[in-house]
Amino acid sequence: MFKHERLIRCQERKAVLLQRSTAHRLSLAAEAQSLRTAAGWVDNGMAFARKARANWLLLAPLLVLRKKQKRESTGFVHRVVQGISFGRAILSMWRNWR
Repeated sequence: MFKHERLIRCQERKAVLLQRSTAHRLSLAAEAQSLRTAAGWVDNGMAFARKARANWLLLAPLLVLRKKQKRESTGFVHRVVQGISFGRAILSMWRNWR
């Protein structure tokens, strides 16, 4: 009789644990779905950041050149140095792009 009662208690405990397990499994599935949505936004954001970085690398030397043009130029030597600086920036971008 003692073994029979113990067996019944174990079966009841098993049923409770199975119910909890099912509830936790459903909860985890719902959470995983919401995380997939968030992860999708992260992927899109990272792709946008990569594209923006590439575009910024192309535009940065031009913006620097434009800023320098607003200042008063000091003559031919200044323009040569400015051209060399611009050429270096373009060459660096070309090497990184390949």
